[in-house]
Amino acid sequence: MRSNLIFFKESLINFYNTGAIWPTSKLAAKELSKPLIDSKKPISVLEVGAGTGSVTKELIKYLKPEDKITVCEMNPKFMNITKNDILENPEFKDKIPNISFFEGPIENYKAKKKYDFICCALPFVNFTPEKVTEIFNYFVENTNEDGVMTYYKYIGVSNVARPFMGKKYHNRQLLLKEIFNNFLEKRLIRTKRIYFNLPPVRVHTLRLNSEA
Repeated sequence: MRSNLIFFKESLINFYNTGAIWPTSKLAAKELSKPLIDSKKPISVLEVGAGTGSVTKELIKYLKPEDKITVCEMNPKFMNITKNDILENPEFKDKIPNISFFEGPIENYKAKKKYDFICCALPFVNFTPEKVTEIFNYFVENTNEDGVMTYYKYIGVSNVARPFMGKKYHNRQLLLKEIFNNFLEKRLIRTKRIYFNLPPVRVHTLRLNSEA
């Protein structure tokens, strides 16, 4: 509960980079982890936007002996909570050698290898279209040929916020919608709605390097 309260406090201080008011629910975290859960071969995972570790712990729970995960988070308080929760959890003791951490913006992470699965919880709707495009391109460049990605979008939040925002916000959302649609069009594998989350989300699963 303490980590949840810290998350909420940080969201009030810096909503731009947090993008949420409460950590991801277990149901949403499990859906975000599905490519790892379903994998029948060793898999390398890149988690982006770990927050206080609600999805991280779900991912690590399903790590098999030959799987690897890199956990990325730019908020020092969140990273400290996530690291401590993982490193001090006796259930994860045997998996510690398979886990690495990176603190900072994902664009600054120099990947030494390509990943099979990217699990992303970045608040894309808060970013500029240029930044979203840069991050999407980074993901494509740093995944293997059959690599997949999961990420979520909140259901209905933009519609609720629209009447209270100005023209600049509205125009940015239109540009972001176009970027999302173009990116999803040839890559989307599945979408699942998770209502047991605050707020409810759509979890998208994509095959990143698919343009067929």
